[in-house]
Formats: sequence, C-alpha cells, structure tokens
Amino acid sequence: MSSMTPSSAAVDGVPGVTRVALPIEVNSIESVNMYIVDDGDKVTVVDCGVWKPDSPDGGVSIVQAGLRSAGYELADVSRITIVVSVEGS
Repeated sequence: MSSMTPSSAAVDGVPGVTRVALPIEVNSIESVNMYIVDDGDKVTVVDCGVWKPDSPDGGVSIVQAGLRSAGYELADVSRITIVVSVEGS
C-alpha cells in the first residue's frame, strides 16, 4: 500500500460505521480518520480530511478513494459532518 492510499476498516462494536485512514501528509501529520456511517441507502461522512491547496482537486480524490475503499461513491454521501476541536475548551 502506498502512503497516499486510504485504508478502511469496520469500527469494532459499532455496526454500520467504517473508519477510513486518509493520507494527508500535511504539517508532519501522515493521516487523519474519516468515518462513514451507513444511513440505509446513503451514508454520512464524519471528518472528511483537510483541504489540500497544492492538489489540483483540493484533496477530493483522496476522499473519493477512501469512500471507494469502504464500498461507496461520492454520490452515496447524503451528509458531511465536521468535528472541530477548540483548544482550551
């Protein structure tokens, strides 16, 4: 597996949730976790990575590859949830 290939795995004990490690290689961070939650006929994506301004598509292809590694396509996404951590809160 190359360093730029997402990998996916079911989250133990949580049916319908898949964790996808998205390679981002930004500021010495190798990857971030994106979660895919099965909503029936669609999926919700939680934390879809980071914007990569140096990439021609801003990093969308990495998210797309991550979805595909879990058996989904961009068209299957009904919602995107972003989790924000604020230091000191």
